[in-house]
Amino acid sequence: MRGRYFWFISLAALWMLHPAPALPWGSLYPGETHQYIISTAYNRLKADPAFATHLFPTFSVIKGHEGVQWTATGLFGVGPDGAGMSRYSEHYYNPVTGEGGGPTSSAHYFAYLVRGNLAPKSTNSEANGKAAAWSAHYLADMFVPYHVTGASRQIAERIWKEQSEKHPGVINLGFAVTGSSTLSYAAPFKEGNINFNTELSRFVTLTDPGEADWFDPWYYNGNTDTGMIKTSSHVAWEAFPNYSLKRGVWEGLTNPGITGVAPAIIVGAVGESFVEYHRRVGQGLSGYNSTWKNAAPSVTNPNPWDGQAAQVRELAVLSATETRGQLENYFADPTPALAKAIQAVYSMWRGSFSALRPTIEFQPDGPNVYKVIGKISNYANTRASSLNARLTTRDCTLSGQGEKPLGTVEARTTVTSLPWRVETTDKLCHLKLEVAASFPIPDLQYAVEERLFFPQQTTQPVKPKPAVPPPQSARPPAGGPGPVKGSFSIAQIYVNPRFGDRGVVVSGDLSSDYQGTGGGSASGSFPGELFNGLQISAYSVSGAALDAPQDSTGFTHNRRYKGRITGKTLTVSGSTTELYGKCNTEYGSFKFILEVKVSVNGVTKEYRSPEPCAKPAGTPKYEVKQGAGAFSVTVTAP
Repeated sequence: MRGRYFWFISLAALWMLHPAPALPWGSLYPGETHQYIISTAYNRLKADPAFATHLFPTFSVIKGHEGVQWTATGLFGVGPDGAGMSRYSEHYYNPVTGEGGGPTSSAHYFAYLVRGNLAPKSTNSEANGKAAAWSAHYLADMFVPYHVTGASRQIAERIWKEQSEKHPGVINLGFAVTGSSTLSYAAPFKEGNINFNTELSRFVTLTDPGEADWFDPWYYNGNTDTGMIKTSSHVAWEAFPNYSLKRGVWEGLTNPGITGVAPAIIVGAVGESFVEYHRRVGQGLSGYNSTWKNAAPSVTNPNPWDGQAAQVRELAVLSATETRGQLENYFADPTPALAKAIQAVYSMWRGSFSALRPTIEFQPDGPNVYKVIGKISNYANTRASSLNARLTTRDCTLSGQGEKPLGTVEARTTVTSLPWRVETTDKLCHLKLEVAASFPIPDLQYAVEERLFFPQQTTQPVKPKPAVPPPQSARPPAGGPGPVKGSFSIAQIYVNPRFGDRGVVVSGDLSSDYQGTGGGSASGSFPGELFNGLQISAYSVSGAALDAPQDSTGFTHNRRYKGRITGKTLTVSGSTTELYGKCNTEYGSFKFILEVKVSVNGVTKEYRSPEPCAKPAGTPKYEVKQGAGAFSVTVTAP
């Protein structure tokens, strides 16, 4: 709800002296109800069996994007209620007319949230914390009576023009826009008058169209033009909802004996009211929101957040529709609406990640072939049906179908896929396992795991065949043998059993008949700054003249060369950064591996750093220092 300020002293004058920040759906101290909503919803989310800290931003990051505070120039804040932080229409939706941007804005930030949750490096970023906070804010606004009334500026200006021409001084809005005359609250100016000429005139002529793109008829009915918002029904109800009136807060503040009272006393009295108000709401309505529906699960959708974001928009529309149907009841006592808002935010957040946890296991299964299996755990307290798993590869080749149906996975259990067959080369193999299943509760129904590894290269022994002279077209030119071929690869891999492996690789393909520029040397460091602690801090390639490299980023940062090998000897040397591994943790061993391969005309030499986690499995968790790895590998072809 958009935070606005107002002033108090007696029923009218009391409003005009001291700021009274207490909004039942606002984000200003001491009410801070938006903060209460996200705090309570987050506590419920943490207790959900599917929750994990790497799947959702921490509350400290989320709360850093909600709230407003007083400054010398007015309200300032990092949440949507801060001046200039959002458009008015993003906080409203009128289900009778279908206007308002609240549902779309909630869905927009939810999509960002899912994208961040699926990217381990982004889960706890400031952008992802903002996405969680703002998606929740706009959804919670749909439970506020005043936020399901009104009209867009375009419609309001059209009404003003048409009715002012027909009957100047009289504006009839109708209940489609106003909602209910009950919303005329604590505003002596209005007194039940159904002529909204003054309010619409103020909106059209006195507000900034760039920000005020939504007309709320109860936001401009204050006693004077200068106090049209400060003393409006909307702001009065936000400061003192009917529950506060019943507790006597309003009577206490308007008692002649405390006229001119200090702001701290006002804030304290109002704060006590909202402490009680939040106490009545407690943890919100139990369970998940009954109107939530997950999007159809898929392992082939390149943007799995799109379908679920559409469900968030639908949830917001349905919530606004229910609020409109309960307008007068929620106006009289907003505690049921707040309880439902907490439940809705919790349900939406739960739908931003999945209870599915895929892991990838692989092992050699023949020369240059690996057997890969997926293990998928269901951490929810309910079964998942129609489970599908899909494996894709990069820089290695998948044999057969990549997608496998796995049926049902019961609550708190794990299923294992049939194996995939992956053929490898001398390049780092990148595996990506995507899984999707149907849940009867809020769930993203999609999860992904990525692993990469440097395959072991072996040669299949074959029985020699009698030599057959090659055809004339396949023979090398007269006067010499064919071109000399060579390659090299330096790979530093971070084995991360929890979030997926990462790596940095410098590699090159060489040939003595290479026709490119091929005039430079290969030396330097890569990448320019640490990537998950990884960096080939120095490398050098001698025996070759190389073109400028091509760099790419992702789960693996790659630098690739092409060039001309100048003889039959190729040397690759260098060093890597000093690192620390953590062995035998509850997730497995987090460690760093260095692998170097150099080949010339089929002759290959390899270097692999020692295994850092050499103690037996079952040994208590321990940390190992992996010193800066120096290497030098030379190959000379016969």
